[in-house]
Amino acid sequence: MELQSIAKALKRNNTILFLSLKSPRNIIGTQFLHSAPSVFDEQLLYITRLSQLLGLAVIPQDTTFLCICDRSWQTEELEDLPVNLILLPENNDEIAVFNQVQEILGGHTRLTLNSMRLIKAVIYRSSPQKLVNICSEILGNTVVFADKNTQLIARSHYQDGKGTLWEEHGVYGRFSEETMNSERYKIMQEILHEAAEPVLLPKLTSDYTTITGKVVTDNALLGYFSVLDTSRQLKEEDKQLIAAICDILAGYMRNNIEYTNPPEIRRENFIKMLLDGDYAYAGLAEGQSRSLDLNVDKAYWVMSIDIAQADKNQISTLLSASTKDIPWGKSAIYKNYIVIISSRDFSTLTTQETTRLNNFLLKHRVWAGISCQADTAIRLRECFDQAVTAINLGRLLYDQKRIFRYDDYIIPHLWSTLSGHIDLKKYCHPALPELMAYDDKNATQLTKTLYEYLINASNQTLTANKLSIHRASLVYRIEKLQELFKLDLSNARLRNYLYSSFQMLLVIDRENMQQHI
Repeated sequence: MELQSIAKALKRNNTILFLSLKSPRNIIGTQFLHSAPSVFDEQLLYITRLSQLLGLAVIPQDTTFLCICDRSWQTEELEDLPVNLILLPENNDEIAVFNQVQEILGGHTRLTLNSMRLIKAVIYRSSPQKLVNICSEILGNTVVFADKNTQLIARSHYQDGKGTLWEEHGVYGRFSEETMNSERYKIMQEILHEAAEPVLLPKLTSDYTTITGKVVTDNALLGYFSVLDTSRQLKEEDKQLIAAICDILAGYMRNNIEYTNPPEIRRENFIKMLLDGDYAYAGLAEGQSRSLDLNVDKAYWVMSIDIAQADKNQISTLLSASTKDIPWGKSAIYKNYIVIISSRDFSTLTTQETTRLNNFLLKHRVWAGISCQADTAIRLRECFDQAVTAINLGRLLYDQKRIFRYDDYIIPHLWSTLSGHIDLKKYCHPALPELMAYDDKNATQLTKTLYEYLINASNQTLTANKLSIHRASLVYRIEKLQELFKLDLSNARLRNYLYSSFQMLLVIDRENMQQHI
């Protein structure tokens, strides 16, 4: 067992004063150090007092010690030792610590042996019921294995259960709508959505305390595995074993087409094929989309959510949460994005729906882009690219929001594309560089004033509010910059030219522009 895993297990019940893992070894046993042996075994964990370790005539290199503190020490002193070291406070008893380590190592051995037993059953294509019975024997409690829609796959100890959930699984094979719409069930689902590892649920929706883990394959949630405390009390250590069981069951479900090829999985794979451009024949793509209830042969929009910065272990949780919080379309994970295809025009969302979407993006610290409308399957990739471009340009232009619509960034996209071929500065209005230079020299804000005036469609009230100045002060500034730089802002063509120039400079000289606007 890895030393770091032993330290992590010890930390649940102890304070670790000092930890040094210079050359971690795989530990297979533990031993008291009453006197120095002739040869130290690098795969043993030696338990002793700190004074005894420091009193050795020769401290063995690359050996592992678990010491109980019985003298003063300095961090530098311990860091100089050529050993792996875990240091516990002086109130610990050597025999009690020895027993703890033995239990940790024994649990790891049991985990390995039981995992192999379960893997063997999967290889020999045992029935779900046999797999569940093995899991029940391993855990010493009743277990339940269900798909993501609560449809029962198998459960052990039929005579052990009681309560509403147990009865519903037995009678209907799944939970009732009433149960799934209850507040307690929704709370449980919220907890499971957020969890990357098995979670302890103390009689939240059941008559039992349970530990429930998610069975996930290729970022897709396929089911849940739960152990109930029908025979023995559940322990924190059970989570590690249940996580291993969930991984093995994921392999089992992956190799069984009835679990891995439901409509939602086939639909997600089809979305990925469209995004990869694998459907050259439009008619075939349209027909397949209809059979999968995707509706990309009618008006649709694409939302792309950038998850590049998200924790990789949380991707499936994030996809599941997006399905719950953004229920207006069909979704798939493609590269570093959650892609949502919706027949709902996102601009028609209610205030409540928009708030819900914003809260989801803020909570998970991600951004969303929305494409223009399309009505053919083969335009899906184009819409995806539009949504991604909206995110990139929105963040580039430092817009303070989480949702970016491509409609708002078509012109900046044009400037961004052109900037790779021509020098856009040649096409900008010459007054803007002069205006920024004037602001730098005189500590004024005429550039910002002009920019806000243009993006607020020359509305003086809105502009003054945005700049937090009096309307009369705004009028003075506008008159001053018109006079200084010979600008007639009553001319619509000039205003469009200036606004386009601002956009071009924001694309090609963002840092300098941000200092002025």
